[in-house]
Amino acid sequence: MHLNHLHLQGFRNLQAQKIEFLSGLNFFYGTNGAGKTSLLEAVHVLASGKSFRNGQLRHCVQQGHAGFLLQAGWTGTDGKSNKAGVQWEKGQWQRRFNAVTQEHHLRIARQLPCIALHPRTQQLIAGGPEGRRKLFNWLMFHVEPDFMPIWKRFSTAKSHRNVLLRQQRKGWELDEWTRQYLQVAEQLHAVQKRVFQSFAGHLQNLLKQHPHLASVDIQFYPGWSKQEGLQACLQRSLARDLEQGHTQCGPHRMDLRLRIDNQDAREWLSRGQQKLMAYELVLAAIRDLSDELDQWPVLLLDDLQAELDEGNLQYLLQPIQQSGAQVLANGLEPGLLKHLWSDVALFHVKQGLIQRQDKR
Repeated sequence: MHLNHLHLQGFRNLQAQKIEFLSGLNFFYGTNGAGKTSLLEAVHVLASGKSFRNGQLRHCVQQGHAGFLLQAGWTGTDGKSNKAGVQWEKGQWQRRFNAVTQEHHLRIARQLPCIALHPRTQQLIAGGPEGRRKLFNWLMFHVEPDFMPIWKRFSTAKSHRNVLLRQQRKGWELDEWTRQYLQVAEQLHAVQKRVFQSFAGHLQNLLKQHPHLASVDIQFYPGWSKQEGLQACLQRSLARDLEQGHTQCGPHRMDLRLRIDNQDAREWLSRGQQKLMAYELVLAAIRDLSDELDQWPVLLLDDLQAELDEGNLQYLLQPIQQSGAQVLANGLEPGLLKHLWSDVALFHVKQGLIQRQDKR
C-alpha cells in the first residue's frame, strides 16, 4: 500500500498545502514547533478519525479556522486507487470515500491501515491496560472480519445491562440481559484468543532476537479469573456491579500481561527496555496484520531517534526497512534512518510549510 498524497487545510500550525509522498522513507525535518509531528498527526486523523497526540480533535483546528479539511489518495495492495476526504468542524464529521459519503470512519480506516510509533507509545508498558487493549482491538479490527459485528452486539448487551445495574433493577430483565451479555462475551473472547495466539507468536519471535527481552513472557488475561469462568465471575460480582453501576467482568477488561519469572516485567526492565518493549508490541501487531492481509500499514515514526539509542533504533528499524513498508518519519535530522533506506525523500518543515528537498 502506498499513500500518494495528502492535502490539508486548517490543521494545527500547518499551512494549506498538498504533499506528495514516496513509497519508501519520507523524512520530515526541521526545528521544534515547525509542524513535523502535526503532519504525521494529520495522516493519522484522516486514516483513523483519531489523534495519537490528543483525544480532543478541537485542538487540531488551526487558530482562526472553524475546522480542518484533510484529503488523500493512495494505492491499495490490489493496485486500485482510492481517495478519501474528511472535514471536522465543531464536533461534526463529514466523510467521503471514493466519492461516497460515509456515516462512520470504519470504511476509511479499513482501507487505509495506519499506525504511529511516538513518545507516548511507551505507555503500552508503563501505563495501564487501556493502551494495550486499544492496540489489540486495532489488530482485531483489521484481521478478523467477525470482530466488529460481535463487538457491536457485545457493546449493546453491556450497555443494556449497565443501565439496569444503575437503576438497581434486579429481576428477569437483568437476568435476560446478563444471559445475552454472557453469550456474546464468549464469542468475543473466542476471537480475542484466536488473534492472541498469532500475535503472541510474532512477539516472542521478535523478543528472541534481543538478549535483554528474550525472557519476557506474554500472558492473555481474559477479563475474569480463569479458575472460575465468566458466568461465575458475573454471579460473584453482582452486588458490586449493582453498587458501582457497571459490569466489571468480561472481555472489555482483557489485558496483555508481560511477565518475567511470573512477575510483572516492569519491575525488571529499565526505562529504555520498556520503551523498546512497547515498540515491539506494536511491531508484533503489524507483522500479524501483514501475514493476514499481505500488506503493511502506513507507519508514522514520531521522533524515534530521540527515544532510542542508535543500537536499539537500528534493531527496531531494520525489519521495517526490509518489509518495504511506506514510512513517514520526522526528527531534527535524518541520522541513522537516512543510512538504512536507499529510497529516501527529504522534506524540510519550516513555520508550517513543507517543502520537498532533493531525493537522496
